[in-house]
Amino acid sequence: TATANPGHVFVNWTEGSTVVSCDAQYSFTVTGNRTLRANFSRAASQYTITGTASPANYGIVTGFDRYNHGANVTVTVLPNQGFSLSNWIETWSGLTGYCVVSTNEQYSFSANRNRSLTANIRPKTLPGVLMLLLDE
Repeated sequence: TATANPGHVFVNWTEGSTVVSCDAQYSFTVTGNRTLRANFSRAASQYTITGTASPANYGIVTGFDRYNHGANVTVTVLPNQGFSLSNWIETWSGLTGYCVVSTNEQYSFSANRNRSLTANIRPKTLPGVLMLLLDE
């Protein structure tokens, strides 16, 4: 379990440059030696929340801006007709891996660090419909 000192917030656990968990309490099965790092950031008065839709032409995302520390933030994805949200993920510059943070079109959280979020959007599949993609 990672506990932040006053003036800091927990960000994630990494192994090398790969994010392995976004939860302060990280449980895993020991299968060998591992080197894990708990990452923290210094608390600030404002944070930048950025976001994108992926693929970008499948919908739009709203709610991204600078927020005061502790502010309630709600980001929303509006998928185009025929598309739906798969999940929201959080990523970090310079690190591989990500954390799924929500599967709802609206995701709410408290601003306690800079965040980079991606709404993964997929085509809706209708029940009983088989889709064939033919290459000429």
